[in-house]
Amino acid sequence: METLPNTFIIGAPRSGTTSLHNYLGQHPDVFMSRLKEPRYFAYRGEEVEYQGPADPVTFNQSTVTERDEYVGLFRDAGGEAVVGETSPIYMYRADVAAANIQQTVEDPRFIAILRNPVDRAYSDFLNMVRLGREPILDFETALDREDKRKEKNWSPFYYYAEKGMYARKLERYYDAFGRSKIKVFLFRELARDGKEVMGQIMDFLDLETKRIDLRKKHNRSQFPRVNLIHKIASYPSVKSARGIFRGPVWRFIDWLRKKNLTEETPEMRVSTRVSLENKFRPEIKRLQSIVGKSLDHWTAPTG
Repeated sequence: METLPNTFIIGAPRSGTTSLHNYLGQHPDVFMSRLKEPRYFAYRGEEVEYQGPADPVTFNQSTVTERDEYVGLFRDAGGEAVVGETSPIYMYRADVAAANIQQTVEDPRFIAILRNPVDRAYSDFLNMVRLGREPILDFETALDREDKRKEKNWSPFYYYAEKGMYARKLERYYDAFGRSKIKVFLFRELARDGKEVMGQIMDFLDLETKRIDLRKKHNRSQFPRVNLIHKIASYPSVKSARGIFRGPVWRFIDWLRKKNLTEETPEMRVSTRVSLENKFRPEIKRLQSIVGKSLDHWTAPTG
């Protein structure tokens, strides 16, 4: 008999989804997919052929589009009450993902964790730099090129600003599944009191309260010390790993790329923050009315 997930962490990216995935997976009555982001319900039956710099060997290859492969991710589940997966793209592609889940899964539940969209966008950019997928090391330039990247069919990996439009995406899930099936948290809540957040999640999923180890932090931002080393060691040689870059040469280049990273990341320019705050302000007001949580700390003017 096939096992399909009944619980989905749907986003937003760079808001603590990896931490939630790993924390929840510690519970003895929970099975979380070993592949953290299968993205199946966002791309079911589609040909995923994005053309961003790293897309062919990252996003395209790791996206599961066939049912048999997706079901195989949960083959080792042993009767756990909660079977889950985490795909932040389900927030961005809400229309497609929600419809596919509605057609396939009986009585699904959803967890969303949201971060100030300005901070989320910058953290997303820094993460893409850390992974060697972002060829531009200037956030403002990357933002300016977002529309052109869409025109060139780059994946949503590179849509730093647009992925912060949470309200209209969450509305799609509320319309399809109802409020009782969706639990929304803020990134700040997880950072300040992870124990309380996990307790609420266990209540939401009707799980017995268990002690969860919250000490490990996941996917910290990093930035290159030397830009030239990053450019040489990242795109395209490390990610494509073809020709002379296979084997020991690839491992050395990847080692060099990682050694060149530091957790001392540059600050976002004040002018950029103000511009993004203005861009997101109407969306944040709309979101606040939807989720019933105060988001005043997201809209406070920059001093």
